[in-house]
Amino acid sequence: KYKRSDLDKLPKEELKEGEQGRVVMISGLGIEVMAAGERLHCVLRGSLKKEATRMRRLVVVGDLVRFERLGVGEGVIVAVEPRRTLLTRTD
Repeated sequence: KYKRSDLDKLPKEELKEGEQGRVVMISGLGIEVMAAGERLHCVLRGSLKKEATRMRRLVVVGDLVRFERLGVGEGVIVAVEPRRTLLTRTD
């Protein structure tokens, strides 16, 4: 059986703002995003933090995200693009 991800349950929003990047690492300190050959340390925007506390797996490694730069090597994730594939483990 396949389960719908929590991300599919979020309202669809326009994802045109910010730059696009791919999540390459998640840690307790933040989310590492690779964009245009540069690795950035990012955090979730406040509205996404609220969703992340309510849901599991809002952002996972491999997700495409939209972010805004805050400074050199830093940014804030403003949107998570819909996933195109799903990898599950059978129980």
